[in-house]
Amino acid sequence: MAKSNRRRKQDRAKRQARDSQKQAATQRRQEWEQELEDRADRVRRLVDPDTPAAELVDLLNESHGGEPVLGFEVNRLKGFGWSTERLTTVADAMLAAESDGEREPSLTALTFASEVARATGDVARTRELLDQALEAPAASDRLTRWHLINLLRFSGRQEEAITLLEASLLDEPCEPYPIELYAIAISELHQHVNGQQPADGCSCGSGAAWEQCCGPRERAALSRFTDRSGLTELSDAVSSFLVGSDYGRAIDNLVSSYQEAARDLKLEPDELGSFGALIAEHALLTIEPPEDDQEQDEVRAPLEAFAADPSVPAELAARAQAWQSHFHYGLWKIDFDSEPPGLWCTDICTGDLRYANFPAQFTDGWPRWSVWFGGIVPVDGIWRATGTGLRLSPAEADAAAEFIEKAVIDVAQSLTGKKRRARRPDDPMPFGEAEPYGVLVEQQDPMSLAVGFVTGMTIGQLLWRIFVEVHAYRRVRPPAGTAQYGEGWEKLWIDLPVPVLNGRTPRQAALGKHRPRLEALLRQFEYEADLLAAQGQPGIDTGWLRQELDMPVMSPDD
Repeated sequence: MAKSNRRRKQDRAKRQARDSQKQAATQRRQEWEQELEDRADRVRRLVDPDTPAAELVDLLNESHGGEPVLGFEVNRLKGFGWSTERLTTVADAMLAAESDGEREPSLTALTFASEVARATGDVARTRELLDQALEAPAASDRLTRWHLINLLRFSGRQEEAITLLEASLLDEPCEPYPIELYAIAISELHQHVNGQQPADGCSCGSGAAWEQCCGPRERAALSRFTDRSGLTELSDAVSSFLVGSDYGRAIDNLVSSYQEAARDLKLEPDELGSFGALIAEHALLTIEPPEDDQEQDEVRAPLEAFAADPSVPAELAARAQAWQSHFHYGLWKIDFDSEPPGLWCTDICTGDLRYANFPAQFTDGWPRWSVWFGGIVPVDGIWRATGTGLRLSPAEADAAAEFIEKAVIDVAQSLTGKKRRARRPDDPMPFGEAEPYGVLVEQQDPMSLAVGFVTGMTIGQLLWRIFVEVHAYRRVRPPAGTAQYGEGWEKLWIDLPVPVLNGRTPRQAALGKHRPRLEALLRQFEYEADLLAAQGQPGIDTGWLRQELDMPVMSPDD
């Protein structure tokens, strides 16, 4: 009997739980349906030509809550059938309703009115309202300010937008949104400066010719991106600081020891020099000071010591601090379809995306899908490749990424006290067997800041190991070419089982879960084909393969 009572209680509790879940689900559905109905009602009133201007003002204020109106809002209303007169009437009403002498117009009113002015071609009014919005107290919020800067860009004021974004990125160089806005603005400015200028005066509305008005400032903003003298000046100053110092001697000894350890690889002089430069660059961030200096202060690395030196100019000290704090080692997959003057690059280890300045002579002639193994650093708010590192093929980069990921897991487990993986320190990089990191990163979100930081630190510690293993692999791997594959090889390969595809043929893999691995293989073929084309030799016909497999080249946004 006792058991029966307990079961009845259990059944009653289960029914109550089910009823509660059903009621909660019903309430959520009703709330969602009510929200949809409210939205539809707002749209109906916005579209209705008989809706009074005062009611339209309330609708817009309710929708935006004092926040800036985005650039597409006015076009959306025009798509609803709003005339220029109606837009102007509502904009004037919004400003008048809030300009009562006791308070300033909201950002919603100012930005809506500025967008209406832009739509009607009133350049001076657009500028006046946007300037007022940027001076408003609410514009101090960083996300709000970025929205306002984007409106500057929409209104054709790219140079001002770039200047404000550089200041923002100087403080927060890793923030994705301003990085994206900056890339768009500098690309638009590049196209504008290098295009044909309007004959009827500067686009700012001043009436003066572009060359006598905004031209010099816009050229200066563009040149700030391409000018690498700030990075060169910092590197030269740090090198002079190290000459004859205990730091400098420690770095020289470290480089010599690593180069000696790599002697068996029989590296070419330029390769040995690149290896040494990579080790020396990393040492700037990590090598400890001499023991007799360690008690003087908390300075732990050469760059920190340089920045703390009172004889160093403030501008150089700030650059050194940014280098120390934000230098990002990674496997940077470069998008050569980027809008100039910069290049979008994605770290396939962390998913971090940067729009960076690479020296023109540095990447000219690089094959498709090249990956830069090295560091990039923010200099005065602009991300730049230092030029020290190693170009990798897609397959080499995937092997390095898997090697790094396993090392990061080991580090994370040691930090959390968990049992570490049974992996020997001398386990080789999995060339030809790694997961397709360069493909998968396009389908994933970036890592958290904490995990990304640990990953970057781990990459720095593995620089020498990856450099050595890649060169050792290149010594034994036959060079790509038709001699390796045979002419027409792809016509046979497409229907043969491929080990890395888990024994499936490329045709089969293209239809299933192994498609990312197949994409990685095609990218490797394209990389090698570009190398061969530069030598005047034919490569694998990847165009035919992609057509047969129905695998067009996809951009990261597809």
